[in-house]
Amino acid sequence: MSDCIAVMRSGRLEQVATPQDIYRAPATPFVAEFMGTTNLLTGTIAGRDGDALRIRVGAQEFHAHGHGRGGESVTFSLRPETVRLLHEGAAPPAGWNMFDARIAHVEFLGALTRLELDVGNGAILRVASLDVLPSELAARGRVAAAYDPRRITVFRGA
Repeated sequence: MSDCIAVMRSGRLEQVATPQDIYRAPATPFVAEFMGTTNLLTGTIAGRDGDALRIRVGAQEFHAHGHGRGGESVTFSLRPETVRLLHEGAAPPAGWNMFDARIAHVEFLGALTRLELDVGNGAILRVASLDVLPSELAARGRVAAAYDPRRITVFRGA
């Protein structure tokens, strides 16, 4: 693997960085999708909570580090593997945020289970989880999940 990668789109440079930086901190929505499966969600900034933006998507608010003003529309990336499903009544890890969603689809792939979570108003969040029993999820119908706000990349003007 290279020490530095250049991602181009239609003959124009989108981002030049290390493979890890391109994957974890893509400069544009195109780069985020080019580097693998991601959730690109669009929401409205509802305000701030300390250093974090509160971005309303569907019936949920996602917290993310970034810049913006209340009422501004933003797109953000959240990788499926960075979302963790929580057991009923469990608290998220320190510094993480939690949300509740309806399970829209479950796909068992052996060690990996892919889920689609409906976070409200038709917004779907894809999740990839290791060692999850789909039958247990299907019986619940809803699930609590958590994510680290530092793993969200906010794109302004996207």
